[in-house]
Amino acid sequence: MEMSILKINKFDLEEFFNDKYRYLNNNLGVGATSIITESQMITRFYNDPQKPFVSNFEILGGILCDVFDFNPDLFLRFGYSPELYEKLDENHKSVLNEIVVVEYINNIKGNYILIYLPSKTNTLTQEQFDAINYISECVDNIKYKLKMPIQVMATDRKRSAQEFNSLKYNILPFLKDYIDEKYKQSIPDCNIIASDDLKVKVFK
Repeated sequence: MEMSILKINKFDLEEFFNDKYRYLNNNLGVGATSIITESQMITRFYNDPQKPFVSNFEILGGILCDVFDFNPDLFLRFGYSPELYEKLDENHKSVLNEIVVVEYINNIKGNYILIYLPSKTNTLTQEQFDAINYISECVDNIKYKLKMPIQVMATDRKRSAQEFNSLKYNILPFLKDYIDEKYKQSIPDCNIIASDDLKVKVFK
């Protein structure tokens, strides 16, 4: 048995899904975004009522810049700068679609977790799967404490949602088919900025 260690930023889901945030920002509520690379999971809060509204894509871009040293101007409010995107080499273009992106939403319509898988089939690393399993454990720990259920979706970005609702019973079994232990990111993380260790037992 070996111990696989992934770096994460721990995130208080119970606090995030608190009803007191649901009607902020003109009922847009609050959100957060995680990225999961082969080495780390980083989560950041957005739509802070104390700050100007920013889109989840802008927050995603900020994380990607910190991890991969992208030019911040590459990320516009809702998409990439066409000019700067075309200047990227193929490996940097590829890594944009190789990470797992997780969006968390708490607004007037409900509680949501949206998981966007790598767009290329069977390119989920074991470490990325372990991070999603960690999210599943966090959801299990709080779901009976919330007034509204958490609705979960997983998709590969090319098609509509593939699996809904239970992370433990629907989505995690679905994701196992995406794991390729030989797969490596086109470029490694330039900077490790997550601070906590997620230790997972791996049986060989």
